[in-house]
Amino acid sequence: MGLAVWFSGAADICSRASCDDETRALKELESKGVRIFPFDAAKVRAKAPAPKGGPGWTAGRVGRASGLEMIREVFSMRRLAWAFLFLATMVLASPAFAEPVMELLYPPKLEEYAQCARLLASAGDAPVRLQQKVLKLHAILPAVEAVRLAKEQPSIVLAPVGYLSSNGTPGLAAIIRPFVFRDLAHFQAFSRSPLFEEEAGRAEDLRPLAVAYAGTAYLAARKPVREPGDLDGLRVNSIMDLKLWRARGERLRAFPYVYNDNLLSALKHGVINAAVFTPIEALRFGLSEVASHYNLIDVQRYFMALAVSVSAWREMGHPQRQALSAWAKRMADRCSARNFDAETRAIEALKKQGVTIVEPNHQAFEAERPDAAEDAPSEEARVFLRKIQAIR
Repeated sequence: MGLAVWFSGAADICSRASCDDETRALKELESKGVRIFPFDAAKVRAKAPAPKGGPGWTAGRVGRASGLEMIREVFSMRRLAWAFLFLATMVLASPAFAEPVMELLYPPKLEEYAQCARLLASAGDAPVRLQQKVLKLHAILPAVEAVRLAKEQPSIVLAPVGYLSSNGTPGLAAIIRPFVFRDLAHFQAFSRSPLFEEEAGRAEDLRPLAVAYAGTAYLAARKPVREPGDLDGLRVNSIMDLKLWRARGERLRAFPYVYNDNLLSALKHGVINAAVFTPIEALRFGLSEVASHYNLIDVQRYFMALAVSVSAWREMGHPQRQALSAWAKRMADRCSARNFDAETRAIEALKKQGVTIVEPNHQAFEAERPDAAEDAPSEEARVFLRKIQAIR
């Protein structure tokens, strides 16, 4: 649905206050997608038939009219203009132009997502009205439930990027693999690239608008790991893709049955002697009780997607889509900054709990950095990762 306004304000005779009101009203209409066209009253009057009082509208009507008649004419024009503005405002208040109302869904028990959801809910510049919904779930994976609900109703959802693998965007889901990004600057360049937009446009149920940094996984162990050779002898939970350091020898072993729900018990009883945690997870799971060293070997980065229901996206006009996409990217940057700061605080908290923070030989580990695309789950994902690697 489209709307256009032809407007002529009597700027030379209206009061400053009333002119300012008109200007604000017109700007508000324009921000909602209404096209504003200037109305040249002089040209229209020149074409009007001459009244009996003179050779033309201006000479006959204005030149000979009394002051009272002129005032009446001006106020008649202004009443017409205000009536049209009122009509346009009522049209914009209709469902076709109203701001969409969407639920904000996220896994509530994960602080990285909860603090981002609070940030979105408190933002005053959102182009949609968000209704924050705290999921009271007993599910093992509440993020899965959040994604399921978002597919069924107009929603903005915060979910791990990996959960979008069945969404028609397998390439985007592959960015959680270890060693995909060289650093955070590389990730930010990808998140603003045409490659991201192209992949997001393939979404079937949830349309990713932006991606935010959710944490970096480092290696927690019962010993310091400063050089690649120190990896020998480690028994590590399977969150880590152990093919990445296959060159370090066969003594680096994976235990695929060790997950978060029994991770601490496995560490405590020696089933494994190392695990991959983000600093926030390490603090949440009580790492200080089971591992003495937190080795800052950059293994894997996690990301959250800010996505919208595809059904709601398709109902939006182009201006609304642009506004929502730009807003989501701004909020993703703010979420990323908050999560990065939270990680810094978590590392300091681990220090206070007695965990030794180990700075490894980053240059040595970088020299053995594996190719993230080699063991991609599909040819499509491999091609996508190659394109990411080419971003500079």
